[in-house]
Amino acid sequence: MRTLILAATLAFAAPAFAQTAAPTAPRPGAPVTGGQNNTGADTNATIPRGSTGADTVQTDSAAGGNANQPSRAVPQGSGGGGSGSSGGN
Repeated sequence: MRTLILAATLAFAAPAFAQTAAPTAPRPGAPVTGGQNNTGADTNATIPRGSTGADTVQTDSAAGGNANQPSRAVPQGSGGGGSGSSGGN
């Protein structure tokens, strides 16, 4: 019986021992994501203007590949993305 109580106590206490330090507050400003170097020698950075990432700034114009998918937070890579069936934006 004593072993059962000890095992149950350890089983319920194990998640508390697994906790790490308290999370820190998020840093102010928008996150900047580094892009893949697949469009030339320059590195690309994706800088979101809002919290969703739908409105982003690309430091390399050839890498802005989410023109048809504004809900994606980070572009997939090199440019394009247009289907050609819709009118210009």
